[in-house]
Amino acid sequence: MGKQPTIPEGPAFTDAWRALDRDTKRRIRRAVNRGRAAENRKEAALAVVIARSQQRFWRFAWLFGPALALVLMIREPLAVVVANAILALLVFALMAVLFTRRARRAEAANLERARQGKRKRDDRAPGKKPKGGRKR
Repeated sequence: MGKQPTIPEGPAFTDAWRALDRDTKRRIRRAVNRGRAAENRKEAALAVVIARSQQRFWRFAWLFGPALALVLMIREPLAVVVANAILALLVFALMAVLFTRRARRAEAANLERARQGKRKRDDRAPGKKPKGGRKR
């Protein structure tokens, strides 16, 4: 197995994140949002922190929808308020499950990438062939 990756936390993450240019930050966020590994070890370590942050956010964010429905519709009949709160609960809970799973996939992939170092394997789905032009 490879060595344990160093995952920056707190001020170390903030300093490393601020030192990156806009395109690199976008590339790291996109990789996490797609549940994939970043391109290199340094970016992978930062992507792990972002994936963990997203998991923490969605742990409780699914409660926001029903709470907002209850507050905004306080003057409506009780049946309407309850129906909207249940609908919001279902939608936000589904979003939370999907986004948390994706963040977990990104965390695992980036921990592996941070351990292995340089890109040694292809991130394509198994069985997919590389895109390319026609061979002559």
